Amino acid sequence: MTPEQRFDRMERVLKMMVRAGRAYRREFREKINILIAAQMQDNEEWRARQRELDEKIGILLNTQMATSEQLKSTDEQLNRTNEQLNRTDEQLNRTDEQLTRTDEQLNRNQKQIERLTVNQAKTDEAIQRLTINQAKTDEGIQRLTANQSKTDEALRRFIDSLRKGRNGNSSDQ
Repeated sequence: MTPEQRFDRMERVLKMMVRAGRAYRREFREKINILIAAQMQDNEEWRARQRELDEKIGILLNTQMATSEQLKSTDEQLNRTNEQLNRTDEQLNRTDEQLTRTDEQLNRNQKQIERLTVNQAKTDEAIQRLTINQAKTDEGIQRLTANQSKTDEALRRFIDSLRKGRNGNSSDQ
């Protein structure tokens, strides 16, 4: 579409709008004239309705003022509630942080417990080996004690034999 065609089209649209505006204004003037005539004819009735409307507007204004007061009160309560929610959010954030730290500590403790469990198992094995070795040592000590008793007995007999001489007689004779 060329600019000239667009311009022609806009001109037609503008003329249609002007005609529609004139028709609207004409109809509007006619309606206003009808309304003015009706107003003049029903002036007393209109005043009565106006009084009723004034009373209703007064009631609405009073209600509106009461509603405004209630809204102010509600806004104040809402502000207090929002402040309380903010404090609660802060507390929840602190609690979340504490829970995170607690979880981290629990994880560290769990790892320590696992290490301790492994070390305890190693310690139990070492104690078991020590117990076995202690039993062997006790057994060896018992054998040594028995052999010591035998050695003491043999030594005592040897000493006694030396005292008696080689032939079994006492060397003092």
